Amino acid sequence: MLGSVGARAQAAYRFAVISPGTAPYLYLDQASKKYEGVIVDIVKHMSSSYPIEVTFIDSNRNRIEHLIQQGDVDAFLSSADWLDNTQNLLSSEPIITHKSYIYQLTPFENTKQPLLKPIICTRVGYAYPALNIAIRNKEVQRMDSATQLNMMNMLKQKRCDQAIMNNHNANVILSSASFKSVKIYRSPTPIDSTKMAIFFRRDLHHFKRAIDNSIKLMQANGEITSSIHRHELANIQD
Repeated sequence: MLGSVGARAQAAYRFAVISPGTAPYLYLDQASKKYEGVIVDIVKHMSSSYPIEVTFIDSNRNRIEHLIQQGDVDAFLSSADWLDNTQNLLSSEPIITHKSYIYQLTPFENTKQPLLKPIICTRVGYAYPALNIAIRNKEVQRMDSATQLNMMNMLKQKRCDQAIMNNHNANVILSSASFKSVKIYRSPTPIDSTKMAIFFRRDLHHFKRAIDNSIKLMQANGEITSSIHRHELANIQD
């Protein structure tokens, strides 16, 4: 049972942050130099009821699955659609629906699926299942950047035709002072939609149950939605 966790000494786990993190999910606050985000709020909620300590450590997207299989980290945030193999991992309850849209400098035609253009700004190391076929057929080309802000700046400078980004990151960037005078259009519908969850080493059932309990409670009382909005606003630069 979940309550059996409390009978043991405090458990400590390492949560990998895929560098440099991303708001509102999990990011490094530049003022406090501490990790913040929806995931941190979930962990705090969990830790108020269970003797579990979580340390957030910087990691790399390309190595994350290897690190967790080797036992070097215990958990990370992702989507099953972005992982090579989930058979040896445990997954939490879904936390957020991650919706990716196409952004461009001209209005979209009123179509359900946006027409892809030749050069698309993407983030280095990120998987975009919705683009796989077009990339494989050489219909589009990725132009990788280190951050979402760099991606949107590349689009603004017309160094790519479009950018692909989730709505939360785009909301933060497009609400900042440097983009208020720039008209950037979002596709009418998402090009991709997937569920975000926390993935654990396969033996950490008690950690998963504790996290799941907090996710369910926070979703039921609206705390997840409030957390998303709070961390979006915290990252808007006026």
